[in-house]
Amino acid sequence: MNKTTNASISVWPDFDFRSLPLDPLSRKQLAGIYDHVRASGSVPPHRSKLLTGVIIPAIFVPERGLYLPASDNIYLLRKLRVYCERFDVSFATFPRGPVAVAFFSNALLIPPGYGTASFSHHDAAMPALRVTNAGFLAVTLEIDCKTRDDLEQNLAWTRGRSGDFGKSAFAQVDAKLCRFEDYRGYTIVFSGNRSLHFHFLFSTAHLEHCPAGAAAVARFGENQPRQSALMCNAHTVYWDRVAEIFYETLGPCLQADRKLRSVTQWRRTPWALRRLDKDSDILNLPMGTIVPQLVLHENIRTRASGGARDFLVPRTFSLADPIKPAPRASGGRRPCDFEVTPMIRELQDMCAAEWGPYPRPVSMALKGGEWLFKFKNHEHDTNPSTLVLGGYAACSSTGDIRSHRRSICPKA
Repeated sequence: MNKTTNASISVWPDFDFRSLPLDPLSRKQLAGIYDHVRASGSVPPHRSKLLTGVIIPAIFVPERGLYLPASDNIYLLRKLRVYCERFDVSFATFPRGPVAVAFFSNALLIPPGYGTASFSHHDAAMPALRVTNAGFLAVTLEIDCKTRDDLEQNLAWTRGRSGDFGKSAFAQVDAKLCRFEDYRGYTIVFSGNRSLHFHFLFSTAHLEHCPAGAAAVARFGENQPRQSALMCNAHTVYWDRVAEIFYETLGPCLQADRKLRSVTQWRRTPWALRRLDKDSDILNLPMGTIVPQLVLHENIRTRASGGARDFLVPRTFSLADPIKPAPRASGGRRPCDFEVTPMIRELQDMCAAEWGPYPRPVSMALKGGEWLFKFKNHEHDTNPSTLVLGGYAACSSTGDIRSHRRSICPKA
């Protein structure tokens, strides 16, 4: 996922999808959706149910002690509600104008003391430790296309024959998922550059060990850490099964971005705007171009399909249920790659919020009772050697790590 920022614009920009260097069918598909929005002055309801029916209602729900992280960029410390507060007003103008949050994630607990004068963002627990049951989980697959042909393949999956989406390749993925009681449909979002975000929605209202309807006070009880871990595990089960069905049905040439296997990873918001932070080689667009994040197709359901047989994640799902390790991509890892665990992913987000893309943590381990972190200092750093031990702001290379323990180290 490219680290771009959103464009703070309240009206639909003048963007011509017909001028993109894509196949005529792809240009017609994208332009037809956007031209209709601009001509009618609003987004049609059948392309905005995930946004209006799921994301917006969960943006901030203090009586249930939860919120949905949303931001115009990925550098949001602890994924707290700084940007949600600033951009809440943009939701009131939708569907007549774009929303101002290019990214969203799954629901988190509001940290204790949030909103008080003594509250510090640095003191909030990491997002992965605050995952909560809002009644749903958004599971996202993204294939970061390397070439124009890769993107054309992705777009072709979402087009049916003779205008019938039911005859599209992607419709077969949806049909297979409909056999699960907890599946509630999908939204396909054009990322604005080289990929599509396939959002799959699952209901988690049935989970017995992590009640979705719990009030705020009940969510912060002694079981909270276990419930957060349970929700992380549930998302992993959903993501792995969706990825398996996706690949066996569509047979893409490239692997899906495994960072999105993390429940708290940022994902593209429907009907937001993207400002490219570098030239797009696939779309031949210059840096700074504002591109709408279109919804190519959507089918969000209020209940399970009539043919559903059982739950993908059962009602009695608990931490005792085993979780399979992440499958390896074909070809194995390169020597300079590190396994990106959920904890490392959270740490990377925290450091990005503080410093930007680099220095970037790539591994962590306990050594002699202290946490040891390795950092990459730049994009082409194939031998990460910058170290941070314990609570000391010291490092073993020339990289300037300006940090303190509460900023980057998990609490022991």
